[in-house]
Amino acid sequence: MEQITDSRAPVPTAQWATPLAVLVAGALLVGCGSSGSTEAHRPAPPTASTIGGELSISIDGSMRDWRDDIVAIADARYLYLRFAPGLDHPIQNAPISTHVLLDLDDDRSTGVAEDTAMRFGLGVDLELRFSPHIGEDASRGGVEVWRVGENREREQIGHDAVGLIAAPTVATEWYELRIDRVKLAESVGAPAEASSGRAVFALTEPDGDGGAKLIGWSEPVAITAPARADSPARAAVQIPAKPEGAVRVVSWNVLRGAPMKDTGGFAGVLDVLEPDIVLVQEWDGADDESLASWFNALVPGSSPWNARTGAGWGVGVVARHPILPMGPVHMQEPGRDGAMRYLGAMVATPHARVAAASVHLKCCGTAGSEEDRRRSLQAEIMREQFASDAVDADIAVIGGDLNLVGSRQPLSVMVDGADLDGSDLTVAQPGVLGDRANYTWRDGPSRFGPGRLDYLMYSDAGAELVNAFVLDLERFDDGSLARAGLYRADTSSSDHLPLVIDLMPSD
Repeated sequence: MEQITDSRAPVPTAQWATPLAVLVAGALLVGCGSSGSTEAHRPAPPTASTIGGELSISIDGSMRDWRDDIVAIADARYLYLRFAPGLDHPIQNAPISTHVLLDLDDDRSTGVAEDTAMRFGLGVDLELRFSPHIGEDASRGGVEVWRVGENREREQIGHDAVGLIAAPTVATEWYELRIDRVKLAESVGAPAEASSGRAVFALTEPDGDGGAKLIGWSEPVAITAPARADSPARAAVQIPAKPEGAVRVVSWNVLRGAPMKDTGGFAGVLDVLEPDIVLVQEWDGADDESLASWFNALVPGSSPWNARTGAGWGVGVVARHPILPMGPVHMQEPGRDGAMRYLGAMVATPHARVAAASVHLKCCGTAGSEEDRRRSLQAEIMREQFASDAVDADIAVIGGDLNLVGSRQPLSVMVDGADLDGSDLTVAQPGVLGDRANYTWRDGPSRFGPGRLDYLMYSDAGAELVNAFVLDLERFDDGSLARAGLYRADTSSSDHLPLVIDLMPSD
């Protein structure tokens, strides 16, 4: 096995047992006071840098902001880890379970020292189990979080109890995760206050007798961390204003028609965002008139809202400007009943003619599953329809809930050659305002952790992207909420968050 080392200190070899010949690099954790010592080693873009005393690592599924020789690092608020389990499936929906074992205080006398932990003398205080086993020959999707109490007994808690975020949601080589150190201290207690610890990554599969057998593991990775922050991570945030002359597009999966039952959060957020075009998914039972009436009644403005809906469940396009039909209201997947969740419209904004489409691909499954193959097929049909309908537009934008919980293939298919000049559409990369993470879905009680399921893709041949963000008001501090005139719960009205992009038409 290859060994990656840090020139400043010895690190352990990180190996996994065969047949999974993959690598998890051992690493020295760098606290927030160590940015100077990493400066000379940074590739572009910078890695392990600090912003206001916090690291600039973003949990977005990209490893560009990690140094090659670091797999674990911490600042006052978060603990970050990355690992390469060598799976063909996403870690939250795989036949093999990935375990992250954390000895938070490097003390075997606390926590549990058994199973895999005994190999390395760990006292495990916290364990993360991705795709945990549930039967003799099966794994369950999602992630379990187990803490060890004072009586040294394991107790399951929710992923939200430690602020766990992992990325990406699709099958890939490397994954990264983040744990909130303030929440961790509240959930685990004294071990979480320590400045050093160790982590081990392990793989298990069902043994056929209702248990699990160990098939791969890493050597322990050292953990060091600065003093912990005293309060949860909330930021002073200002929602970007829409630039003069730009077209603002919002995409929002609204959770089975939730705006019809509890209007406040949705109306307040949309009023503040001031979009030109809104792409909706899961707006149950809507037709053109009822959807436009909801917006006109609850998000009034200087001009009336217009809407177009389709036969596919819950998809629609709503705009402050005139809407012209674009493409069919009913699109069918070959060999299947019912309409696919796709709806296009041509919106005549004062600045440009915008071809817009709201999409919602098949849910569930994993990489290579029937659901994943259907997502790719649906994306191909939708892309071909959209590209043919958008030829007379100045700007093209398509977006919605792609349900990428298997492979990246449906996204690649969706953008392929669909720009106005025949090139690929550009995938916007909106981060969550007030956070360095890219997730669009979160549900604390769910067995699945937060992830990026929603996307907006646009024509860079016809427009320049000037703003892109995801709005999660849980990340706002009290002053920012007051200035925006919103409540922290307003974006919790749905399990999905609103995505926002501002497009400036090309000259």
